[in-house]
Amino acid sequence: MIHPVILSGGSGTRLWPMSRTLYPKQLLSLLGRDSLLQQTVRRVADRQGFAAPVLVANEEHRFIIAEQLREIAAVPRALLLEPVGRNTAPATCIAAWTPIDDADLENGCLYVVPGSHKGNILCPESKSERWFGYGDSHISQFPREAKPIAVPVTRGQTIFFGGNLIHGSGPNRTTDRYRRTFIGHYVSESSDQLSKFYHPVLNMKGEVVSHVAEATGGGPCGDEWKGSVH
Repeated sequence: MIHPVILSGGSGTRLWPMSRTLYPKQLLSLLGRDSLLQQTVRRVADRQGFAAPVLVANEEHRFIIAEQLREIAAVPRALLLEPVGRNTAPATCIAAWTPIDDADLENGCLYVVPGSHKGNILCPESKSERWFGYGDSHISQFPREAKPIAVPVTRGQTIFFGGNLIHGSGPNRTTDRYRRTFIGHYVSESSDQLSKFYHPVLNMKGEVVSHVAEATGGGPCGDEWKGSVH
């Protein structure tokens, strides 16, 4: 059984003026009655060989896509909405956080903000603030009721989470304990570019993936936020 993932992105510039930012080419009917998106969904409609598709799209296109799927009676497994376009950068990044030593509140376990991956990308407003103080000043638009929670784990346990989830480690307040961790980030090998902070990029065999270039432009938060360009 094949589980198809359909990427429906685009900025609407290559076929302008037919395509536009809010109506990119995959939503146009260029080769027949159906749009390019509808034709793609029909190609994987055979449930003997394909599971229901997962669609990844820009948040601004969600209503048009939902309507086009309804027109061809297609029900996707999920519709994943990206708050900002990634071009040829990874559409999804999965992080794995594995402690080599037991990690708790005293020696600096991982903290996460549940549900923060569903919001828009928020850029810090001050260069001097630490991530843990986000609710007070430097990301002032973040909901105050959303607070980081600690995730204590024992040695060898692994936490998997999406890269868009707000996360960070607390300080090690102990004088006789380490807090060593192994951190891995996983993206599709089809990605064309990735922040320089993740290079060299390796596949599961430990081989360097040479076709993945270093991303430029600093990402949505600009060039100055060194750790945020991914």
